[in-house]
Amino acid sequence: MLRAQSALQQKLHDRYPDVRQWTVSLLPQEVRESTALARQHIPDPTIYVTRVGTRSAVWVGSAPTGPMPHGVLLWFGVAGYGPALVATRLIVRGSALTPSDAVPGQPDLVAAACPPITDQTRLGGMRAATTLRDGEVICAGAIEPMPPVVRGEQVTARFSSHGVVITAPLEALSDGVVGGPVSVRNAQSGAVFTAMVTGKAEVAVGD
Repeated sequence: MLRAQSALQQKLHDRYPDVRQWTVSLLPQEVRESTALARQHIPDPTIYVTRVGTRSAVWVGSAPTGPMPHGVLLWFGVAGYGPALVATRLIVRGSALTPSDAVPGQPDLVAAACPPITDQTRLGGMRAATTLRDGEVICAGAIEPMPPVVRGEQVTARFSSHGVVITAPLEALSDGVVGGPVSVRNAQSGAVFTAMVTGKAEVAVGD
């Protein structure tokens, strides 16, 4: 069993290089399996890690691909703690982020199952790509750049027609990137236009 745990810990270190502290223990229901394994006296058993995560598994026995494999599959409970940012509040998907929305912590990175963010400055100019709960690890995939035009926000629209240019405030109906189209609406008339994003909260509507 010690060889099985050692092989598992090596795999865990390879998979989660940022973890600083580990807790690896044989699950309670597996104790009798380890006892049965000790009774089998398998000479030079094969040690094969079949699964890595909060529930990790290690095969101990004859070669698992052999004609009549015999041995046991041992299951371990795993937790691994390391540096990561955790949310300081409930953050709804699409919300703008600031460095104060997270604090450094030492959460269970195995349970988080993602590359964590560790630098608070990375949150500036970003927004939540998923809803984050208070105390949840902020994963790299959980944030995205804030687009120049954000759905639901007011933008300044420039209308050009026959050489005449006027500006008016409109509501963005979708996100938009510079050079890309976006739908906008006049809140007073209800008219909807397709505009081209030209800058931060700025769009242009041509002829």
